[in-house]
Formats: sequence, structure tokens, C-alpha cells
Amino acid sequence: MRAYSLLVILFLTGTSAFAWKNASERVDLSVNDDGTVNLSRPMFQEGQLHWLSIASSNSGVCKLFGFADYVQNTKLEQNVGLQRMIDINNDGNFALFRSSIYRLHSLSCQFADIAFNYDSKMNSDGVTTIWNLRIGNQTYARRLAASSDPRALCNRLGFANFQAMKTSGDVSSTNRCVKIGSDGQPAALEYQTIIESIDCF
Repeated sequence: MRAYSLLVILFLTGTSAFAWKNASERVDLSVNDDGTVNLSRPMFQEGQLHWLSIASSNSGVCKLFGFADYVQNTKLEQNVGLQRMIDINNDGNFALFRSSIYRLHSLSCQFADIAFNYDSKMNSDGVTTIWNLRIGNQTYARRLAASSDPRALCNRLGFANFQAMKTSGDVSSTNRCVKIGSDGQPAALEYQTIIESIDCF
């Protein structure tokens, strides 16, 4: 199954990874052709970052990173030598430590609950101003990067065209935001200034 990179930028020695839910988790993400999301090399921080054991709940791992149901028969494991790992329970929370040689290498989850959230108002000239723009779900959401394609973003939000965009904030060394590509889909996770507002019509 071919996979497209969704949100990238590293947290560790050159590995494309990011914390989708919060700073306590790390994972590589890619979007599959069927619209599901592939989670690769997931880790959880309990004192320090640990690999997840293959005994972890599949649906719980999906919940941990803010996604929906586990896609059957997509779980892969990898032998990394004897290490202290973490089990994730059905609720997506830490369950226990486990010594194991097999880590959870990857699995796929449903991606349908990810959406854009924002406030908006229509101006007297017919242009709609959109602000507080985020992408995510009820568990977690991220701001959008100023490097996003503004026309594609307006199209994705249901508008025909783009008029203007305001950005704000210094480039953060800790908070990454989502870049929207020319196809209107998430393209990267970047250290960037954020979109404060965008005018679409």
C-alpha cells in the first residue's frame, strides 16, 4: 500500500516523527491510499521515552494518538533486543512496563475524525474571515502554518478563492504547526509562524 507523508519533522536522531497528541508521545505518520493513517515506531513517555510492546491494545494505541478504530491485520512487530517497553491499555493510557525484545513497529488506524475547526464571519463585501484555525479532533488539534497554500486552504474550507492572510507569532522551537499543501491536504509538520486569519470568498 502506497503511503503519503502527512506530518513530518524530527524529534530524535533524524527520524521523521512528531507528537500528534502531546509531548508525551512520538510517532511517524503517513496517510494510506484508502484514507487510513499508518502509525510507525510509536513511543510513550513515562519518565523517559519507551517503545510500545506488541502486547499493547491495538485500538488503545490508535486512541493514544487521537485516531479512531484499528484497521484489522495491519499490526507489524520488530525485534530490537531486550528492552523495557510500555503496554497501552484499551483506553489509550499507560498500563504497565514490560521487558520484551519485540516492539510495536507499526499499525493503521481510521482517520475519519480529523477535521478543520475555526471561527468565521462574513464581511460586508462578501468575503469571509476565518480565524482560530486548527486541524485535529476532540482529543487534540494543531494550528496551521503560515507556509500553507492559502488558495488550497480556502478551497478545502469550501470557498472558491483566497484574498488575504495574516500571520502571527515567532517561529517556535517547541510548537510545530501543520502545513497545508497545494492539494488541500496536510503536507508537513513545521516550526513556523501560524495563520492568524485568512480571508476567503
